[in-house]
Amino acid sequence: MKFGRGIREENDFLKEVEFSKKAGFDFMQVWYYKGDIIINSNGKDKTDLIKEIGFPIIIHAVLTVEEIEVYLHNIIEVLQSLSHKELIIHPVCDEENISGETIHSLRNSLDMASSELKKHGINLLVENNCRKTKLNYSVDDIKLIYTDNEEIELLLDIAHVDSYNHLEQILEIREPKMLHIADKHFTVEHEHLPIGNGELDFEKIFSEYLKEFTGKIILEIYDTDEEIEDSLRKIQGIVS
Repeated sequence: MKFGRGIREENDFLKEVEFSKKAGFDFMQVWYYKGDIIINSNGKDKTDLIKEIGFPIIIHAVLTVEEIEVYLHNIIEVLQSLSHKELIIHPVCDEENISGETIHSLRNSLDMASSELKKHGINLLVENNCRKTKLNYSVDDIKLIYTDNEEIELLLDIAHVDSYNHLEQILEIREPKMLHIADKHFTVEHEHLPIGNGELDFEKIFSEYLKEFTGKIILEIYDTDEEIEDSLRKIQGIVS
Protein backbone atom coordinates (compact mmCIF):
# COMPACT_ATOMS: atom_id res chain seq x y z
CA MET A 1 0.00 0.00 0.00
CA LYS A 2 1.34 3.43 -1.00
CA PHE A 3 0.67 6.71 0.81
CA GLY A 4 0.56 10.11 -0.84
CA ARG A 5 -0.51 13.63 0.06
CA GLY A 6 -1.98 16.66 -1.63
CA ILE A 7 0.62 19.41 -1.78
CA ARG A 8 0.18 22.89 -0.36
CA GLU A 9 0.40 24.83 -3.63
CA GLU A 10 1.49 28.08 -2.04
CA ASN A 11 4.69 26.45 -0.74
CA ASP A 12 7.83 26.04 -2.81
CA PHE A 13 7.52 22.73 -4.67
CA LEU A 14 11.00 21.54 -3.67
CA LYS A 15 10.22 22.17 0.01
CA GLU A 16 7.01 20.16 -0.33
CA VAL A 17 9.03 17.31 -1.81
CA GLU A 18 11.58 17.49 1.01
CA PHE A 19 8.81 17.39 3.62
CA SER A 20 7.10 14.46 1.89
CA LYS A 21 10.33 12.46 1.90
CA LYS A 22 11.02 13.28 5.54
CA ALA A 23 7.48 12.35 6.60
CA GLY A 24 7.59 9.02 4.76
CA PHE A 25 5.20 9.65 1.88
CA ASP A 26 5.62 7.66 -1.33
CA PHE A 27 4.21 10.25 -3.74
CA MET A 28 2.38 13.58 -3.96
CA GLN A 29 -0.84 14.73 -5.62
CA VAL A 30 -0.58 17.82 -7.83
CA TRP A 31 -3.57 19.74 -9.19
CA TYR A 32 -4.12 20.50 -12.87
CA TYR A 33 -6.48 23.45 -13.38
CA LYS A 34 -7.38 25.53 -16.45
CA GLY A 35 -4.54 24.08 -18.52
CA ASP A 36 -1.85 24.51 -15.87
CA ILE A 37 -0.03 22.34 -13.34
CA ILE A 38 -0.57 24.07 -10.01
CA ILE A 39 2.81 24.11 -8.26
CA ASN A 40 5.05 26.90 -6.99
CA SER A 41 8.04 26.39 -9.28
CA ASN A 42 9.68 29.80 -8.73
CA GLY A 43 9.50 30.55 -12.44
CA LYS A 44 10.98 27.26 -13.68
CA ASP A 45 9.23 25.13 -16.30
CA LYS A 46 6.89 23.03 -14.18
CA THR A 47 7.10 19.76 -16.11
CA ASP A 48 10.90 20.00 -16.33
CA LEU A 49 11.12 20.72 -12.59
CA ILE A 50 8.96 17.71 -11.70
CA LYS A 51 11.13 15.47 -13.87
CA GLU A 52 14.36 16.99 -12.53
CA ILE A 53 13.38 16.43 -8.88
CA GLY A 54 12.17 12.90 -9.63
CA PHE A 55 9.80 12.44 -6.68
CA PRO A 56 6.66 10.56 -7.83
CA ILE A 57 3.48 12.58 -8.33
CA ILE A 58 -0.03 11.94 -9.61
CA ILE A 59 -2.06 14.54 -11.55
CA HIS A 60 -5.43 15.54 -10.09
CA ALA A 61 -7.33 17.39 -12.83
CA VAL A 62 -10.21 19.59 -11.66
CA LEU A 63 -12.45 19.97 -14.71
CA THR A 64 -15.95 21.05 -15.60
CA VAL A 65 -17.93 18.85 -17.98
CA GLU A 66 -17.02 21.15 -20.89
CA GLU A 67 -13.34 21.38 -19.92
CA ILE A 68 -12.78 17.62 -20.13
CA GLU A 69 -12.80 17.78 -23.93
CA VAL A 70 -11.08 21.18 -24.07
CA TYR A 71 -8.04 20.16 -22.02
CA LEU A 72 -7.81 16.39 -22.59
CA HIS A 73 -5.21 16.60 -25.37
CA ASN A 74 -2.99 18.86 -23.26
CA ILE A 75 -3.38 16.61 -20.23
CA ILE A 76 -2.34 13.58 -22.29
CA GLU A 77 0.77 15.46 -23.46
CA VAL A 78 1.65 16.30 -19.85
CA LEU A 79 1.12 12.71 -18.70
CA GLN A 80 3.20 11.31 -21.55
CA SER A 81 5.98 13.79 -20.78
CA LEU A 82 5.99 12.55 -17.17
CA SER A 83 5.57 8.86 -18.18
CA HIS A 84 2.39 8.66 -16.08
CA LYS A 85 -0.11 5.81 -16.37
CA GLU A 86 -2.85 7.23 -14.11
CA LEU A 87 -5.01 10.36 -14.13
CA ILE A 88 -7.52 11.56 -11.54
CA ILE A 89 -10.41 13.65 -12.84
CA HIS A 90 -12.39 15.60 -10.24
CA PRO A 91 -15.53 16.75 -12.09
CA VAL A 92 -16.99 20.07 -10.97
CA CYS A 93 -19.86 22.31 -12.01
CA ASP A 94 -21.45 25.56 -10.87
CA GLU A 95 -24.64 24.64 -9.05
CA GLU A 96 -26.75 26.97 -11.21
CA ASN A 97 -25.55 25.12 -14.32
CA ILE A 98 -26.63 21.67 -13.12
CA SER A 99 -29.73 20.26 -14.84
CA GLY A 100 -31.17 16.80 -15.28
CA GLU A 101 -28.94 16.36 -18.33
CA THR A 102 -25.65 17.41 -16.68
CA ILE A 103 -24.78 13.99 -15.29
CA HIS A 104 -25.48 12.41 -18.70
CA SER A 105 -23.18 14.95 -20.34
CA LEU A 106 -20.53 14.14 -17.74
CA ARG A 107 -20.96 10.42 -18.40
CA ASN A 108 -20.44 10.95 -22.14
CA SER A 109 -17.38 13.16 -21.58
CA LEU A 110 -15.81 10.65 -19.19
CA ASP A 111 -16.49 7.77 -21.58
CA MET A 112 -14.71 9.71 -24.31
CA ALA A 113 -11.81 10.63 -22.01
CA SER A 114 -11.42 7.07 -20.77
CA SER A 115 -11.29 5.77 -24.33
CA GLU A 116 -8.67 8.34 -25.42
CA LEU A 117 -6.54 7.81 -22.31
CA LYS A 118 -6.62 4.03 -22.79
CA LYS A 119 -5.12 4.49 -26.27
CA HIS A 120 -2.07 5.92 -24.48
CA GLY A 121 -2.01 3.28 -21.73
CA ILE A 122 -3.40 5.66 -19.08
CA ASN A 123 -6.00 4.61 -16.51
CA LEU A 124 -8.73 7.10 -15.58
CA LEU A 125 -9.91 7.47 -11.99
CA VAL A 126 -12.97 9.64 -11.27
CA GLU A 127 -13.55 11.22 -7.85
CA ASN A 128 -16.95 11.32 -6.13
CA ASN A 129 -18.12 14.74 -4.97
CA CYS A 130 -19.58 16.09 -1.74
CA ARG A 131 -23.11 17.47 -1.48
CA LYS A 132 -21.79 21.02 -1.87
CA THR A 133 -20.98 20.28 -5.53
CA LYS A 134 -24.09 18.15 -6.28
CA LEU A 135 -22.58 16.59 -9.44
CA ASN A 136 -21.37 12.98 -9.21
CA TYR A 137 -22.32 13.06 -5.54
CA SER A 138 -25.54 11.07 -5.28
CA VAL A 139 -25.58 7.30 -5.50
CA ASP A 140 -27.68 7.54 -8.67
CA ASP A 141 -25.13 9.87 -10.32
CA ILE A 142 -22.22 7.63 -9.40
CA LYS A 143 -24.06 4.54 -10.61
CA LEU A 144 -24.65 6.17 -13.99
CA ILE A 145 -20.95 6.98 -14.43
CA TYR A 146 -19.85 3.38 -13.87
CA THR A 147 -22.73 1.39 -15.40
CA ASP A 148 -21.56 -0.36 -18.58
CA ASN A 149 -18.06 1.13 -18.33
CA GLU A 150 -15.51 -1.15 -16.73
CA GLU A 151 -12.59 1.05 -17.77
CA ILE A 152 -13.27 3.98 -15.43
CA GLU A 153 -11.94 3.40 -11.93
CA LEU A 154 -13.23 4.92 -8.70
CA LEU A 155 -11.25 7.30 -6.56
CA LEU A 156 -13.28 7.36 -3.36
CA ASP A 157 -13.07 10.56 -1.33
CA ILE A 158 -14.14 9.45 2.13
CA ALA A 159 -14.54 13.05 3.31
CA HIS A 160 -17.24 13.49 0.64
CA VAL A 161 -19.68 10.93 2.08
CA ASP A 162 -22.60 11.98 4.24
CA SER A 163 -22.99 8.79 6.25
CA TYR A 164 -21.75 5.24 6.50
CA ASN A 165 -24.82 4.18 4.53
CA HIS A 166 -23.81 6.59 1.75
CA LEU A 167 -20.32 5.04 1.82
CA GLU A 168 -21.71 1.50 1.67
CA GLN A 169 -23.97 2.33 -1.28
CA ILE A 170 -21.05 3.76 -3.26
CA LEU A 171 -18.94 0.67 -2.56
CA GLU A 172 -21.75 -1.53 -3.90
CA ILE A 173 -21.34 0.22 -7.27
CA ARG A 174 -17.56 -0.15 -7.61
CA GLU A 175 -14.61 -0.97 -5.40
CA PRO A 176 -12.15 1.94 -5.25
CA LYS A 177 -8.64 1.74 -6.64
CA MET A 178 -7.54 4.83 -4.74
CA LEU A 179 -8.68 6.83 -1.69
CA HIS A 180 -8.72 10.47 -0.66
CA ILE A 181 -8.63 10.68 3.12
CA ALA A 182 -9.36 13.49 5.54
CA ASP A 183 -11.61 13.86 8.56
CA LYS A 184 -14.95 15.70 8.60
CA HIS A 185 -18.16 16.38 10.48
CA PHE A 186 -21.20 14.80 8.88
CA THR A 187 -23.26 17.99 9.16
CA VAL A 188 -20.70 20.08 7.23
CA GLU A 189 -21.04 20.17 3.42
CA HIS A 190 -17.31 20.13 2.66
CA GLU A 191 -14.47 19.70 5.11
CA HIS A 192 -10.95 18.26 5.07
CA LEU A 193 -9.60 18.07 8.63
CA PRO A 194 -6.59 16.30 10.16
CA ILE A 195 -7.38 12.75 11.23
CA GLY A 196 -9.05 12.77 14.66
CA ASN A 197 -10.45 16.30 14.34
CA GLY A 198 -13.81 15.22 12.92
CA GLU A 199 -16.41 12.49 13.29
CA LEU A 200 -15.17 9.82 10.88
CA ASP A 201 -14.34 6.50 12.55
CA PHE A 202 -11.48 5.22 10.41
CA GLU A 203 -11.12 2.05 12.48
CA LYS A 204 -14.72 1.24 11.52
CA ILE A 205 -14.24 2.30 7.90
CA PHE A 206 -11.22 0.08 7.32
CA SER A 207 -12.45 -2.89 9.35
CA GLU A 208 -16.02 -2.97 8.02
CA TYR A 209 -16.13 -1.25 4.62
CA LEU A 210 -12.60 -1.18 3.18
CA LYS A 211 -11.01 -4.24 4.77
CA GLU A 212 -9.97 -5.58 1.34
CA PHE A 213 -8.53 -2.28 0.09
CA THR A 214 -4.92 -2.45 -1.10
CA GLY A 215 -4.58 0.59 -3.39
CA LYS A 216 -3.11 4.06 -2.98
CA ILE A 217 -4.14 6.37 -0.14
CA ILE A 218 -3.85 10.15 -0.59
CA LEU A 219 -4.16 12.41 2.45
CA GLU A 220 -5.95 15.62 1.48
CA ILE A 221 -4.91 17.48 4.59
CA TYR A 222 -3.36 20.91 4.10
CA ASP A 223 -2.57 21.97 7.65
CA THR A 224 0.76 22.08 9.50
CA ASP A 225 3.63 19.64 8.99
CA GLU A 226 2.93 18.17 12.42
CA GLU A 227 -0.78 17.61 11.71
CA ILE A 228 -0.03 15.99 8.37
CA GLU A 229 2.61 13.68 9.86
CA ASP A 230 0.31 12.77 12.75
CA SER A 231 -2.52 11.99 10.34
CA LEU A 232 -0.25 9.74 8.28
CA ARG A 233 0.87 7.82 11.37
CA LYS A 234 -2.74 7.33 12.49
CA ILE A 235 -3.89 6.00 9.10
CA GLN A 236 -0.83 3.76 8.71
CA GLY A 237 -1.48 2.33 12.18
CA ILE A 238 -5.11 1.60 11.32
CA VAL A 239 -4.58 -0.02 7.92
CA SER A 240 -1.62 -2.09 9.09
